[in-house]
Amino acid sequence: MTFYPGKLSAIAVLSTISLMTNADYVDTDIINANNMSEVGFSLYGKGITLSGNAYQFPEVGHYCSTKTLVGDFKAGDIVTLRLDEQEALDNSLALRLLTWGAGQYKGFGGRTGEAKLTGELAFDVSTISVGFCRYHNKDFGAFELSTFNVVHTQDVIEAEHNSVAESSELVPVYPSCREYSRGREEQIFVLDDSEPRTLQQLFSDGTIQPGATVILRRHESALSLHAGHKQLLDEKAPWITIVGEQGASIGSINLAYVKNIRFSGLDISRETTGYLVSTYATENIIFDRNYITGGYDYETWDSHKWKNVANGMMLRRGKCSTAYRNELANLRMGIETYVRDYNMSQEVQSLKVLLKNNLIKNISADFMRPIGSDITIDGNIGLDHYVSVEDGDANHDDFIQGFAYPLGTEFDNVKIINNFYQSSTDISRPYQSEGQGIVIFDGLYTNFLIENNTVISDHWHGITVYWGRDGVIKNNTVMALDDTTGRYMWIQSEKDKSGKYNPENVVVTNNVANRFRLNANTVGRDNVTVNRVEVADHLVEFSPYELTFDAALKEDSLYYQESIGSSLTSVEKSLDEILK
Repeated sequence: MTFYPGKLSAIAVLSTISLMTNADYVDTDIINANNMSEVGFSLYGKGITLSGNAYQFPEVGHYCSTKTLVGDFKAGDIVTLRLDEQEALDNSLALRLLTWGAGQYKGFGGRTGEAKLTGELAFDVSTISVGFCRYHNKDFGAFELSTFNVVHTQDVIEAEHNSVAESSELVPVYPSCREYSRGREEQIFVLDDSEPRTLQQLFSDGTIQPGATVILRRHESALSLHAGHKQLLDEKAPWITIVGEQGASIGSINLAYVKNIRFSGLDISRETTGYLVSTYATENIIFDRNYITGGYDYETWDSHKWKNVANGMMLRRGKCSTAYRNELANLRMGIETYVRDYNMSQEVQSLKVLLKNNLIKNISADFMRPIGSDITIDGNIGLDHYVSVEDGDANHDDFIQGFAYPLGTEFDNVKIINNFYQSSTDISRPYQSEGQGIVIFDGLYTNFLIENNTVISDHWHGITVYWGRDGVIKNNTVMALDDTTGRYMWIQSEKDKSGKYNPENVVVTNNVANRFRLNANTVGRDNVTVNRVEVADHLVEFSPYELTFDAALKEDSLYYQESIGSSLTSVEKSLDEILK
């Protein structure tokens, strides 16, 4: 992942790399891999597998191996994809480049057997998709690829001293939180292997001060920032920006009490059963466009490994944390926001967290947890739950789980909107787990909104809220993945576990589900029930055996109305709408 700053005002060079000047353009490798499994490809096609460099396309049909890249891609920039020439020819592969932006779409398709594809971007975009396909597959033997390369060619503005250095990239934050900006007179450090001090040491010795930008071009084992770093405690100080380039990576990041830091474009991974990213009582912290993973060889993992792999992100207590456009993969837990304190006042409970447009996949526990007040979970995609009770894992897996502890705690103003979840994208893979969808079983959530979400799984609980006060559940679609299980995915509003407290002023409207279970105190109206055995009659294209999952209502269905259900009815639509 690569992040391109705007004009630079001054650079303090911590390496042999000098200031970029006077070049008409620069080529940047954004993928340069000789191990296909490490790229993080998304695989499309029935039964497709990738192990190391070896692909298997076992049936007739179309097969694709693609990677979504997030960065700063401008109109006129050139993106070039390359395979080995002989390998592309021998294996009938066609390169593919797709872009989305400004309400537009542009696709470039290479000829079958050609090893190079170059496309000029037609408009500014933050997301592109690169990869290769074999169309009309008729050769079922395994084959290997030795290399895949993607180069981004862009114009470079000459760096000037004493110019205004403003961020060229806006990052959303929770309403009322401090917006990100870069200072006018910041120092910019380029950190590569020629600098003997670690990133940790540069913070500890005071070299890195508020307002600095660090361009990281190497691996760091870990970064831990805390109250002992006095320069990081002033809430009014300028932002510090840490940007990864050229495959930069950090083993883990741990923050406590510090303020005003942005982490972007980093690979974050190491062997641990703890969290790869954790914050405690921080303020104004942004993680965007990072790749966070518990490992790359997940296809070889057994159930024990899945239960003991690293967790993703823990954002605990504090204020104003943002996780935006990150990819999290092959983890125990995805992203957890959490508050539990001896003083559970409204001020302490208010986290002001935004989780937006993250892609989370291959998880063995919960994808996300909103445990606190003032949390927005907007536009995230969750794909593929792993390991179940049958595999020795007693955890009940959830896409999004909220709970208010200790008893008597009330969490307020949680919004869960525009998210997509599918518990399995390949029902033939090992270690399936039928995850629950969006659930709140314990404690009281008030003033909540659950809107325009899609849940596709084989559990009972699609969307379930026990108790609840002043809440709305609307325009969601909840559907059983496989009708042979005998399970119905329902939307439910019910009493609390003790049976004492009924829902209060909870409205459930304009949803599509296999079943509805609504307490007498719940207002339910204009909902559509599609029995799990009726999906072929009423849904556009929904068959787990053909790996087609589009839960949109057919326009000729007697249930069809434009205002009913979620707009994010398939993986493809969600990627297009959310990650574009």
